[in-house]
Amino acid sequence: MQSQASAECKRVDNQITDIALARCIKEKCQTMKVRCVKNCFENFNGGAFDPQRPGEIILCGGGPKNKNYGPIAIHEFAHACGWKNEKGKGVPNEDHNKWAF
Repeated sequence: MQSQASAECKRVDNQITDIALARCIKEKCQTMKVRCVKNCFENFNGGAFDPQRPGEIILCGGGPKNKNYGPIAIHEFAHACGWKNEKGKGVPNEDHNKWAF
């Protein structure tokens, strides 16, 4: 999961349309901890950012073995930068498999 997050971080400049948000996400890619948990919540397969734990994001496994967690990490890093769901700017959308423009 962490290697997928790292690979996706390299694509930020080409995907995120807001320069300040892209800069913030790249910083988060370098400084935040990515915690991988096999089953975070019942029937949940995605990621989470908790403002009470601003130094990390959580990637929740337990889904298909070929799931790409990279877009999920970018989505959660964007939340750490103050981005809100459904605000586009090139951030992967809620189903985490498409970049939302």
